[in-house]
Amino acid sequence: MRKTWEGINNLINRKRKNHKTIAALRCPIKKEMIKNPKDIPDILNKIFQPLECPGKNADTFAYIGKSLPFDEDGVWPIVDNPMMSMYKDGTRAQHVAKSFSKTYWKLLEKLQNVFDGNTLLFGDTVAIMKDLLIHGNRLVQTPIEENGDPDIGPNAGPIYPTKLPDP
Repeated sequence: MRKTWEGINNLINRKRKNHKTIAALRCPIKKEMIKNPKDIPDILNKIFQPLECPGKNADTFAYIGKSLPFDEDGVWPIVDNPMMSMYKDGTRAQHVAKSFSKTYWKLLEKLQNVFDGNTLLFGDTVAIMKDLLIHGNRLVQTPIEENGDPDIGPNAGPIYPTKLPDP
C-alpha cells in the first residue's frame, strides 16, 4: 500500500542530500511546528487514506475524491494564448494583467525561498496565493476592449511571466 504523504518524505530526503536541512514544518492539522521529520508521516497518516496504485501508474498521484462537475456557463470568455502585447497601453486590461503577473512572480520568489530552506515563509506564500486568486478573478472578468461586455468577451487572460515583469 502506498501512502499519499510519501512526497513529503521525498522532499525531506532531497533536502538532506543537498546538505540543507529542514528545521521544521508547520502541521496544517495541529497548527504547530513539527521539528522531527519522522513525526510527519504519523500525523498525516491520520488524515490520508491508504491508496493502492498497482501497475505502471504506481508512482503517480491522482485525485480520487468526489467527481467535480464542469459548468461551461461558469467559464469567462478569455482570449486564447494571452500576451501582454494584446492589451493597449493604459487600459484597465493591461493594468490588471500586470498586477496579476507581478503577484504571480512574487509567489514564485517566495516559494523558491521556502524550498531553499526558509520554511517559516510558507505562510506568506499562502497569503500571496489568495491574492493571486483575487487578481485572477478580476482579470478574467475584464474585457480587452474599453467598452466591452465581460459576459461576451473577449476578456483578458493571465500571463505567467518567466522573468521579472516590467513595472
